[in-house]
Amino acid sequence: MSLASELATYGVDAWIDVDGMKDDVMASMAKAVLECDCVFILLSPGYVDSSNCRREATFAAERRRKIIPLVVDNAVDLDNWLGILVSGLLRYALAGATLQRDVARIVKGELAQGVAKTARPDADRATGHAALVLPDNLALWLEEKGCGDFAAGMVRRQVDFEVLRRMHERKATLTDLALLFDVTSMRQVLALQDAMDALFRG
Repeated sequence: MSLASELATYGVDAWIDVDGMKDDVMASMAKAVLECDCVFILLSPGYVDSSNCRREATFAAERRRKIIPLVVDNAVDLDNWLGILVSGLLRYALAGATLQRDVARIVKGELAQGVAKTARPDADRATGHAALVLPDNLALWLEEKGCGDFAAGMVRRQVDFEVLRRMHERKATLTDLALLFDVTSMRQVLALQDAMDALFRG
């Protein structure tokens, strides 16, 4: 089963460059990037060596498309342009045996954010807030965003997505987040702030 066909089971339409190319390769790639919600980058030696993949990935980053790195070959060397491009992004280990599970995590985590930012119906009359489509599981969401150390503290303090939204609205500082949830890793604090920004901004 391919990545594209598994994504299709969730209603996600995947464009693949080998199938969607026309006479003008660069134009086809640019059109695909500009019209997509996110770009999957397959971390492999072949991707690193491909000049077209480099152009496509760089163009996607410049146009601020959501980039989701998928590790398909553990031997890939990331001490190069690709390593810089995916630095700080959560990477998914994609393998044939776990493809269905991995795609389910991506759809429920990463892609759910795209839904949250586009599927915002009428504001809730009681709170004045736009309705959000939120991930199903807070702990899993934290893990996928690279800030899993927050999970224990949030459970102790009975934090849910509504509490996180209020914290975001009140512009909680990095120090606030670190002290409140007993997290000492600045990388994880920054990751949580970035994740909250992406999920709750209008």
